[in-house]
Amino acid sequence: KAGETITTPLALTGIFDGDIDDMGNTITDFQYRYKWDATNDDYFNKANAFDLLGYQNKQAYDYTPNVFMTTANNRYLGVEINVIDDFWYDRKGDWNSVDSENFSDFNTYIKKNGQQMCVWSAPWQVQPGAAVLESHPEWQIKNDNDYWYNYHLDQSNPDVIEWERNLMDGFQEQWGSHMLKYDGEPMWPNGNTTGDPMHISSPSCDNHMLEASNRWLSLLRDFKTEHPNAGVYTCSSGGELMMIETLRYAEVTSTSDGKVGDINGYWNSLLFPIDKLMQGGYQWDETAYSKAKRWDLRFS
Repeated sequence: KAGETITTPLALTGIFDGDIDDMGNTITDFQYRYKWDATNDDYFNKANAFDLLGYQNKQAYDYTPNVFMTTANNRYLGVEINVIDDFWYDRKGDWNSVDSENFSDFNTYIKKNGQQMCVWSAPWQVQPGAAVLESHPEWQIKNDNDYWYNYHLDQSNPDVIEWERNLMDGFQEQWGSHMLKYDGEPMWPNGNTTGDPMHISSPSCDNHMLEASNRWLSLLRDFKTEHPNAGVYTCSSGGELMMIETLRYAEVTSTSDGKVGDINGYWNSLLFPIDKLMQGGYQWDETAYSKAKRWDLRFS
């Protein structure tokens, strides 16, 4: 209608001179110059270590007996950020730590070791029985799919964004400044019952994906603005949310959760600053190292 406006998805159009490497330099130079305002040097270009990865049976895991010694070991190895990964909580949506773990004490100890703490969270994902779903069932995506990350909150709803923002703010206030490692699929179309975020949703899908994307990016922007001492580690099953604006509000991103070997680093570096890329992927079922898998060594 006359006089109305719409905010389109973020896009970049430009020209370059030379070969494909020159194209990559043009794109990344733009980001270094104009998209670096939210980067926190305390978390940027650091060596990361996962404190524990023994949780892949999807059971809640008590980090307390291990995290202090792991931090000391990581200090010896030169690690700068200790990552407390998935399944530290009772239920997505409630986000209560197992056995009342005191992340504030963890953070204090980690900082005394000259390191930073990073904690995994996916505020936009919820599990059945979560209090937020009981109180606000209308916040859930219609015809939702309960897959690896469980259910989805509708990011086009401003009340959902406010709730998520309060949750993220609360973690910073309760535990002290730290790095948020976010994960999951924040923008999710209703009617997508396959569990595949790339699958075409039902023709009857009526939730507002563009609005959801814009509100979610505003959530990241506001979080970084309000908490200048915090960091952000973007994951989303690896690199599914890698784009210029998400890396603007992050210090590091995973490029993959899978076995991509040595093929992913070069191409990603044509689009994004290489010093924000954490290359490689998790090797869940590897039990022994061999020279044929030398590329594993560059996962850092």
